[in-house]
Amino acid sequence: MSDIIAYKWQFTIEKEQLDQLDFLVEDLMASMDVAFDDDRPEQADVSLFFEATDDMQNQKETCMRIAQQLNQSAEVVFEPVYAENWQAKAYEDMPPIEVGAFYVYQNPEVEKPTDKICIHIPAQMAFGTGSHATTEGCLKLFQELVKTGAPLHKVMDMGAGTAILSIAASLFVENLDVYAVDIDPDAIVIALENAQKHKVSLKAAAGDGFKTPLCVQNAPYDLIFANILKNPLLMMKDDLYDQLQAGGYAIISGFDETQQQEVLDAYQNLGFSCITTVTKDAWVAALLRK
Repeated sequence: MSDIIAYKWQFTIEKEQLDQLDFLVEDLMASMDVAFDDDRPEQADVSLFFEATDDMQNQKETCMRIAQQLNQSAEVVFEPVYAENWQAKAYEDMPPIEVGAFYVYQNPEVEKPTDKICIHIPAQMAFGTGSHATTEGCLKLFQELVKTGAPLHKVMDMGAGTAILSIAASLFVENLDVYAVDIDPDAIVIALENAQKHKVSLKAAAGDGFKTPLCVQNAPYDLIFANILKNPLLMMKDDLYDQLQAGGYAIISGFDETQQQEVLDAYQNLGFSCITTVTKDAWVAALLRK
């Protein structure tokens, strides 16, 4: 058996508890996957992945407190994730996706189309590769925006993760200045490695959202991606607005249909207009203009 690279905690909550969960895990060093089942429309299946460290007991105690606040009666069980199993499961759970001109894949052995912009993002336990649904939505809206002829020169990818959106933007539009920020320093290392592999220039830094010096110093932006979660989107909305060029665009995602009205109302109250939205698997992406 290969080495243990992580531990997984799986549980089911009511969909209306997602906001509370988002808040509770905000400072938890874990990657989170949320899935919905059509047969249980009011519930969400959650998986939290923790990198295997010597501090697992403290992580488990934190999860026990979270479970208590979520009224979870079942015992918190950490299941080991083995390297070979993780790789195979990642390929199974995240098959290649085609969105317009883009083909995004994890498995390097997959047969790649010759007429697409191919982006290879290896599976990373700590940082994930982004939800298929939210990534697809952002990529679809980005291509629709470019087709309108909108002038794009400087782009910020907020909460960049593995830099899928940064890389896609750089490969799709020539001479873009692309910047990326993520709260996780390790994610930035991975983002820069992925950018280098695709031969694109990316300026990236870890920091506290739009307060990150890299972000402040290079504003304003013509386009800001923010494929994060509902609560960070709401907390960052004023800074996002301030760092966007007048007439600039934002592509936001990471919220579901039950949260859509709250998020869009908050942004429209700032002065954004919502040009269009796309929905996939209950996840929403929106194209906004300042």
